[in-house]
Amino acid sequence: MLTLHNLERGLVKDDQCPLCKSDVESMVHLFRDCNFTIKVLQGLGEANSTINKSQSWHSWLVEKFLSYDLLKCKTIAIACWAILYNKNSVYHKGLKSNV
Repeated sequence: MLTLHNLERGLVKDDQCPLCKSDVESMVHLFRDCNFTIKVLQGLGEANSTINKSQSWHSWLVEKFLSYDLLKCKTIAIACWAILYNKNSVYHKGLKSNV
């Protein structure tokens, strides 16, 4: 996935997360550690989704998907898409992030 961290190798000058400005935007940051993402996931009932920092984002997602019904899996997948869409809107269009 093209995150600012991946593009930083000469294509972008600032690789800070445009949503929270607190860390380099990597896939793990965007989908697990970003304060914006944490608020979105908490709104979906995933209040403890970022507690286990040693677990990879992929492992967390697989674990959750295996334990959820189809509707909850779709909801989390759509939330991830919406987080990415919002990040791109903030970065490319200068819009303000809105949980």
